Amino acid sequence: MRGLLLTGARIWQGPGRDWASAAAIRDGRFLAVGTAAEARAALGNGAIFHDGLAGGFLIPGVFDAHMHPLFGAVFQEAGLALRDAGGGFLRDPAAVAAAVGAAAASGAQPAGDWLVGYGWDPALAVDPGFNRQLLDQAAPGRAVYVLSLDAHFALVSTPGLERLGTIAYPPDSGMIPVAGDGRPVGLLLETPQFIASLRVLEQMPHERKAQAFLAFQAQALAAGITGVTEIVADRAALGFYLRLHQERRLRLRLQVSPYGPLCQLGPERGAMLAKLAAAPDAAGWVGLGPVKFLLDGTPGNHNAAWFQPYADAASTAGMLTIAPDAMAAEVEKAVAAGYDLALHAAGDLSVHVALDAIAAAGPPARRREDAGAEGRRVRLRIEHFDNCTAGDLARLPGLAERGLVASVQPTHFHPVYVAAIQRVLGPERMRREYPLASLLRAGIPLALNSDWPAAMSFSPMDNLRAAVDHGTESLSPGEALAALTEGNAYAARLERELGTIAPGYRADAVLLDGNPLGPRTPHVVATMIDGAWVAGAPPRGTSPAGG
Repeated sequence: MRGLLLTGARIWQGPGRDWASAAAIRDGRFLAVGTAAEARAALGNGAIFHDGLAGGFLIPGVFDAHMHPLFGAVFQEAGLALRDAGGGFLRDPAAVAAAVGAAAASGAQPAGDWLVGYGWDPALAVDPGFNRQLLDQAAPGRAVYVLSLDAHFALVSTPGLERLGTIAYPPDSGMIPVAGDGRPVGLLLETPQFIASLRVLEQMPHERKAQAFLAFQAQALAAGITGVTEIVADRAALGFYLRLHQERRLRLRLQVSPYGPLCQLGPERGAMLAKLAAAPDAAGWVGLGPVKFLLDGTPGNHNAAWFQPYADAASTAGMLTIAPDAMAAEVEKAVAAGYDLALHAAGDLSVHVALDAIAAAGPPARRREDAGAEGRRVRLRIEHFDNCTAGDLARLPGLAERGLVASVQPTHFHPVYVAAIQRVLGPERMRREYPLASLLRAGIPLALNSDWPAAMSFSPMDNLRAAVDHGTESLSPGEALAALTEGNAYAARLERELGTIAPGYRADAVLLDGNPLGPRTPHVVATMIDGAWVAGAPPRGTSPAGG
């Protein structure tokens, strides 16, 4: 097979390692990384193509292990963005109604299908005028479904509720508020929203979703993302991605995470495993991620669970969306059966409950599929890990051996969010938000990912900058880059295939125009997957070379 020789760039091999100057690729994998002479020698005398990278910097491709691509692509990008002229999220019922009415009149979304949108301020959920009748008047007869900016709440029109049908969900995991007449207000809070959102996506035509996802995919590849975990999903979402792969339109690597409450209500994970088993050609492109449970909401919607009340709402300290004993049972079940978990925990109480469940579980089991592999233990990820008490920080080192992984999104510290978070949390908790450096010092594997569209950006370079500019909890540039690349691969259980530029690893890489460890945030020049440039182009292109 023809080989590819990469020269002219500084190639990052990981923290504490020297930069390489060349790499050899064959059959979609790195064959050698080192000097130009070493890389050329590894390729031997066969046909060689040579990419001169003109002084750029090559890093591993970024597998974003926590994202909601269908929510972002369909509800926000291809749907109705509920923002004002200045880019702020809509905070007034009349403004939401006007935007929905304008979208319905424009015909931009198919008349017989869902009219969807994204971005209203979750504070609207307590406004009695923010209800299904508001949407019914704005878009008569339309099935309307609009998500809050944190994607934890939804408002649905009357025709939309009828189309959704009954929404079953585990007790105390969320709420469907009802009015005095016993009929739904139109709000879906926490778990009912996630179940309904997946149902809305399932009911949409395949091509509508495909076009939205393909637009996102092009942007993600251009940003240096080579794979993502769809962190809340069901068998229908998995089927969508498998069909895209069958149609040869899927260019990102995908993991699809079963939504935990659906697994509690039925055999969702088993059905998804069966779908994957029936599509062996998708191996390496579409796989199963960790089962996702949410222990609470978000600080912005006052549902993140804390030991102390909110600074701006003394009557509430948030809510747990799964009881501590139920969470402990789910962790024990995962450890015994050998599958990974991703546990959303934003407040210090929910983080405490997650840590308790991990501490109480039996010794980490090797996964069934890796029963003979040394050290392949179940991974118990805490997603967000926004805040942590001093007592819980002190016990973290002992939990690393139990499979604890921290999956954190520094871009949640975007200025749009910070002002609101400061108001609801107060100064003491604000100082403890996102303890990145403390997690690393405790020996906890750390992944930095985006949570888009709940975060403003999915750019890995934005995440890198946010992590190295985080006050006393800042990471060094090398630590942040490792968490973006190796850390995400580890969180996704793909560290033997992705996240590192080294012999035997898949040739997924990103070419930057500057040093990612320097003071200036670099730009992505080109993105490579399996040794092929899939976005952008190297500065001097590709040319044949003798070998």
